[in-house]
Parts: sequence; C-alpha cells; structure tokens
Amino acid sequence: MKYSIYILCFFMAACKQQRDDLQQNTAIFGNWQAGQTPVLRALIFDGGDVLIAQDQRFELEFSDGTSGTFLRMDDEYILQSSRVPAPGEHVTLKWYLDGDTAFARVHFPPEPIFNSGLPDTVAISKTQDALITWSVSGEYEFALRLESLEQNPVPLPVSPGNFDSQYAGPQVASQLNLNVELFSYFGHYRLIVTVLNEDLLDSFFFDPSDIRGLLQNGPDNVEGARGFVTAVATKELIVKVE
Repeated sequence: MKYSIYILCFFMAACKQQRDDLQQNTAIFGNWQAGQTPVLRALIFDGGDVLIAQDQRFELEFSDGTSGTFLRMDDEYILQSSRVPAPGEHVTLKWYLDGDTAFARVHFPPEPIFNSGLPDTVAISKTQDALITWSVSGEYEFALRLESLEQNPVPLPVSPGNFDSQYAGPQVASQLNLNVELFSYFGHYRLIVTVLNEDLLDSFFFDPSDIRGLLQNGPDNVEGARGFVTAVATKELIVKVE
C-alpha cells in the first residue's frame, strides 16, 4: 500500500546518513495487515546502494504463545505458518543477531465495522449521496482509499474527482459522506477503510525542526537494532456511481 512505500522511502533516506558497520547498516521494514501473512524486508544501506540482507533469522511469537519462523524468498522474508495475526492481536517479532536478539512489539488494531443496514453495493448519483459510518473498539485514526474497479472507466461529465486531495492524511472522524464530486468516473469502486496503529500514525507527523531529531533518525520501533514494523486492519465496501 502507499503508506508502506512512503515509510520505506523515508526510513531509507534516514539510514543512509548514519551507520558504520554491517550490523548497524542493516534495518528491517514491515507494514502488516491483520488476517494476512506477515512479510519483512531486510535491507543493507551501503553508501548510495541498498542491498538485500541475506541469511537473517526472524521469529514471530503470537499472543497465544505459538510462533513461526520466516523464510527468505527473493527479496523478502515471509512467515512460514498457517496462523496469521488477527485484528486486535499483540505479537512480538524476534530478530536473532550475532549473540543478541532484537525485538519489535507490534499491535494490530481492531477491524472497523460498517454501520448496519448498508447494502452490498452503495449507490451514488448526482441526486443521491451516501453517509458511510463505522465503529472500532478504542481510539484510532483512519486512512481512506478509493479504487476504481472498471477496466474501461467512463468519465463523469462534470466532476472534480477530489477524493484523494480531501482524504490525503489520517482521518479522525469515523464517517464519510460520499457524493458524486469525489469521483471521476461512472461504475464500481472499492472503498477501503484502514485503521492505523500508533507507530504508523506517528510516522505521518515527523517534523524536521523536531529537537529529538526524528526526521534525521527516521522512524524506528525495533529494540536492539534498526527497523520499523507496523500493522493495520482494513475493511472494504463496494460503491457504484450511477
């Protein structure tokens, strides 16, 4: 997702500025989604080059005490387990280094629940808006994304299609008023509501003037090493513009 790309680029830029040896130059990155298999990237920052770190050992411990290891496949490390993290679950990633173990404690936020009574497909037209509301256990912020499902979309006659500009950052409100001005084409769309965990939310607000040097150091939530591992939970809804 676009949040993964943003944070990876941000973290890469920060890591290139510092680190003197191989272990210090190695960092891990993951943005996981509840209900899906976790995937990690382990990167070595060597001057201006970014290399894949090979032969890294990782283990994911679930909240019930079970665990699974990661296997490197091409440029990623993929969890080898029939179990996947559930919405609301707390897991611990262990990274076995030479003579030491680094940790990332990852919280998966709960899944959003759309308001009852919504049809399978929500209809929008020039004369018909739709108020979409959802609930989630606890205090969280949200990211909203709209994807056209049409292979050959037909443009609306007059519409700014300003959804992306209006909902570019994290949203506090757990509701969305859909009207035709948010869309560019007729047809079906997928609306994705993503619940952000605290670490991922904080990464949106790094400030170059921050006296703690957050921008220079980059986001980092791995204890005993370098890296940034976050989690989200999502829910989808089909919308049709008529």
